[in-house]
Amino acid sequence: AKIVEISFVACSVDHFVSSVSSVGQEVPQIPRVLHKLSFCVNPFKRICEESSRITGLDNYKVEHETKLGVRELEMIKMFVGHLQQPACLVAHNGNAYDYLLLKREFIKHQVDIPENLLCVDSLQIFRHIDKKRDKEKQEDEELAEFIENELKEIEAAELVECGENSRVPNVPQNTQMQREPEETNSYDILEKLSSNVQQINETTPKRPTNTNIPHRPVRNKSGKSPQETPEKPEGGQENNHKSRKQLFPVKRTYRLCDIYRRFYGVDPVDTHRAESDCFILMQCALKEAREFLAMSQTTSKLFRDNSFEKCV
Repeated sequence: AKIVEISFVACSVDHFVSSVSSVGQEVPQIPRVLHKLSFCVNPFKRICEESSRITGLDNYKVEHETKLGVRELEMIKMFVGHLQQPACLVAHNGNAYDYLLLKREFIKHQVDIPENLLCVDSLQIFRHIDKKRDKEKQEDEELAEFIENELKEIEAAELVECGENSRVPNVPQNTQMQREPEETNSYDILEKLSSNVQQINETTPKRPTNTNIPHRPVRNKSGKSPQETPEKPEGGQENNHKSRKQLFPVKRTYRLCDIYRRFYGVDPVDTHRAESDCFILMQCALKEAREFLAMSQTTSKLFRDNSFEKCV
């Protein structure tokens, strides 16, 4: 692969954070203060038809452009040096493609790579953000399910206790079963659960003698009582579909246009043009601005020392 088009669009971290979308704003606004460097070069190599179809560039359109050499690489160094330091490159799937191509040109033409130039791969950052959110969502669902199950057990135990006490005349009107529910949060519920469960475990249960208590039917191995009909509920298919959805979640794709579509519900404009792709990536990063910056700070590496994956 050879470089045909290069584009850098840069902004400061402060301007990036201040451009985070406000409430009701569909697509965040690109920072007003930008620094840009864009140019095309002649690869002196045949551009395949598929690449021409995607990018709109072919050998005829770049026939009279100069070849990428020392002058162009020095121009990139000057542009990076003009920015607030330290500067960090951001490219989508950059570790497997863009960075390798650019670093190879610096080495080939024996041009020194800027010492403090950092780089991150936005594809890996978006994957990490989604993975973290999925884990948090799963933990919340498990906690909600745990609380629901514990509440059901306490409810059942209170029903048994109520059946035993039903033989006692003149039950006070302010019993626990008639109290108004109080507003509690998850931590209060968990504390109540643990104390009630401990109290139930320490109490020797008595067999109720009240004949008004409904007899609990004996269930077979399948978990159904003989009186239950084998008819499936109307929502059975929906529940099965939900189970399949949880077992086999929809696989996300991490092409830049797909990420943009997930974030904003529309297709990006002018894709596969170097400068346009820079703006699309910036808008995607702005959608997750704080987490994107935090991940960039923890995963960034020096461009000159990074050993990138092999580019096909």
